[in-house]
Amino acid sequence: MIFGALPSQFGGPITVTSEANVPASFSTNGWAISDMATGGDALITIFTLPGSNGSPVQVVQVRIDGGAWTAIPGSSSAGVYTLLDQFTDGVVTNVELRAVNALGPGPTSSAKSVTTTPMAAQNWGFSGSVVTALPEGANWQFSGSAVTAIGDI
Repeated sequence: MIFGALPSQFGGPITVTSEANVPASFSTNGWAISDMATGGDALITIFTLPGSNGSPVQVVQVRIDGGAWTAIPGSSSAGVYTLLDQFTDGVVTNVELRAVNALGPGPTSSAKSVTTTPMAAQNWGFSGSVVTALPEGANWQFSGSAVTAIGDI
């Protein structure tokens, strides 16, 4: 906001203010989207929020493949945000963002695409009450009530 007083030839200062407006659009380098490789999940990384134009950004909204706008909880600052179960694995999906302040939503960002992948198969091992992930090719060995991993771990 611009605030100030200017001299006036009409007997007093003139006060100049600029009014707040909706936020600016996200820059191309202001955010990224990536696959989490967990099946239908993606990460949105916000590097830089767009200019707030005089009213702080309250939330960032996401739109997936032209659907409804949805608020990303806690997204009033730069950071990494998880979108769980929002995508179909193996399908290229377009994602757009916009920032929202007290005056409303700003312009839509350029779309970015992501293709999510399913979670890789995991082998699990048990030793007493401890559960650990086993590398591919490892085997389990049972001894009484304990299960331990054997092989190249």
